[in-house]
Amino acid sequence: MILCRECGRTLITGSLFCSECGSYQLSESATALQARPAGAMEGHDDAEAPVDEPTKPPKLPSLLTVIIATSNREVSLSLKRAVRIGRHDPESEVDVDLDLTDDDGADWGVSRLHAAIARRPEGIFVVDLGSTNGTLVNNHMLKPKSPHRLHDGDEIRFGRLLVRIFFD
Repeated sequence: MILCRECGRTLITGSLFCSECGSYQLSESATALQARPAGAMEGHDDAEAPVDEPTKPPKLPSLLTVIIATSNREVSLSLKRAVRIGRHDPESEVDVDLDLTDDDGADWGVSRLHAAIARRPEGIFVVDLGSTNGTLVNNHMLKPKSPHRLHDGDEIRFGRLLVRIFFD
């Protein structure tokens, strides 16, 4: 078990996102192990093996724009930290960054803490946080707590509430 770096919740070892706050759990400095060059053998000097120059990762967007289909409302959110999506609930301590309450979120099946969108070194990802009615990306049902890569212009359904996302 591990503890969430943001809220301290106990998580299963290897979790990419916190099921409570949606924050990304792996450090930005985590890197994959370097593979041996093709043809390298034990006991041979690899000094003359070609070394690939490290490539810069693509520049990731820092702003997420969400357009809610039912109300045509447009919301822009920073991707500097995970964006938690759901409905405001004054009785619980759950707080969300994209509150879909005024978009009839409850009627459309949006959970109080439905999903999270986060920027990772490899791209922008959404994860369903164990919502009651599920999350679909381009009509593909997501497995709860499994990150799914997003692309500019994707359609997401939180329950039955349709939104379209764009990156800036």
